[in-house]
Amino acid sequence: MTAQSRFQLLFALWYGAIGILGNFFALYLKSIGISGAQIGFLAGVIPFASVLVGPVWAYFADVTQNIRALLAAACLGLAISMLVVIHLRGFGVLLSCMLVVGVFHAPIAPFCNSLALQYLDGTLRQQDFGKVRMWGSIGFAVSVFFTGALVIEHWINSLLYLYTAVVASIAIVTVTLPESRLLRVMGRPVSLDVLRFTPKLYRLLLGMILIGATLGAVNQYMIIYLNELHTAGWLSGLIFAVGALCEVPLMARTTFVLQKFGSRLVFLLGVGLLPIRWCLYIFIKDPILLIPIQLIHSIAMLSLLVVGVMLVDNLLPPQWRTTGQTMYTVALHGLGAGVGVLSAGLIYNSYGMSAVWAACLVTGSAGFLVLGFAIQAEQSPSDRPM
Repeated sequence: MTAQSRFQLLFALWYGAIGILGNFFALYLKSIGISGAQIGFLAGVIPFASVLVGPVWAYFADVTQNIRALLAAACLGLAISMLVVIHLRGFGVLLSCMLVVGVFHAPIAPFCNSLALQYLDGTLRQQDFGKVRMWGSIGFAVSVFFTGALVIEHWINSLLYLYTAVVASIAIVTVTLPESRLLRVMGRPVSLDVLRFTPKLYRLLLGMILIGATLGAVNQYMIIYLNELHTAGWLSGLIFAVGALCEVPLMARTTFVLQKFGSRLVFLLGVGLLPIRWCLYIFIKDPILLIPIQLIHSIAMLSLLVVGVMLVDNLLPPQWRTTGQTMYTVALHGLGAGVGVLSAGLIYNSYGMSAVWAACLVTGSAGFLVLGFAIQAEQSPSDRPM
């Protein structure tokens, strides 16, 4: 098995795990008697925890350059803590344990990105990141379809066991990955220094927080929205899977797309389509109509999970790669998602799902404007020939 194949397997497993839990955890919590607002708090704990501990993980990773070992440890810790969650009932104890889950969950996505970018840098093929990342979309599509078709219909209580098994397998794959070491970085944490000397980065992160709020809401409450539309389990899985499957050809052609259109245009196009998606959700009452709308999701994920990752990577020196990826992940999937999930829970409890989508429309539009300002001033390094 080649090094690139192992990275592809890593992404397939991690995003497969996200497909198992991320879109269906709210339904699991609802099945054990957790209320709508409490679901928002519990689902929001993981992204909020990443805000607190993500930079700490990143600093140790960049200082020691032992990302692989730290990633394996995080995966094992996450698997063990989820085994505890399986046996818990009641909001208070679940909240406490989900904080622990959040600590171990925080570094996994940025560490995967950092290791893959580091490997591709060594082979002078950074724009092939999309070809590696697309396997995450494949893993997500497969897991989310079968989770929707089988687990929701018959075995909702098996959800966390399945997630735990996949996360544990990631730890095994991680120890087989190559890890090219850069010069170790000595000194104090530099997150604030990075922001001060890279003003373009903090404007980008502010926009990502706003976009992340909308994605956090949809990731946790989309399944509740589908449930309210009386959507069959297999159709729920198909709706999620179609979006991920449409990502695959786009990510496979990342190099061509960036060379033809430039990273700025591709990035802003994907982000700009999201408010249209939220607007359509307000009015759609037939779940079949959601399937073609998932193409918007696919273009947005190309922008956020491939082009955005590469853009941030080019803004910072290589020795601070993991810190940069963590800051990006914290903004998009941490602080932004946490605020979005919590707010969606409160809005849903009082006003229903249409109000949640309306809030996403306003927030997503604001995020698009901020990001447009953030990257219009100068040409992104990833727009230049590589």
